[in-house]
Amino acid sequence: MAMKSHKLPNSLQELANIPATEKRVNCKTNIKKVLDVLIECGFSPAQALVTIAERGLSESENETYHISVRQQFLTMAQRASAELLEYTQPKLSRSELTGLNGEAIEFKKVDDMTDDELARIAAAGSSGAFSTKKGKKKAT
Repeated sequence: MAMKSHKLPNSLQELANIPATEKRVNCKTNIKKVLDVLIECGFSPAQALVTIAERGLSESENETYHISVRQQFLTMAQRASAELLEYTQPKLSRSELTGLNGEAIEFKKVDDMTDDELARIAAAGSSGAFSTKKGKKKAT
């Protein structure tokens, strides 16, 4: 894959000419101006990451380089791939499970539960309390 040369420094001069007060006050306008400069230059940050990932992986396999250089190319490819992954796969959010009122989760053997506790669990299951976001009940 041939690498494309971009002349960002000349075009970025436009960004340097944006008054400091405007930079602080109007973020959306500034993002739009940055986007306009990137488009004008024909520069795609996503394509640059793809190129870095591909080139890094390819160069990491080149046995003419010293092993430490090959490792750096591989690390570069992995980082670029990780950045690109964020645009294709949602990040999982951290969650904690707690019991009633934020207390520890209470575990009991079914044999040790009262009839009332079992009835409450059965009622919650039939009322949809254990359903998924789409409204379909999970199979147990």
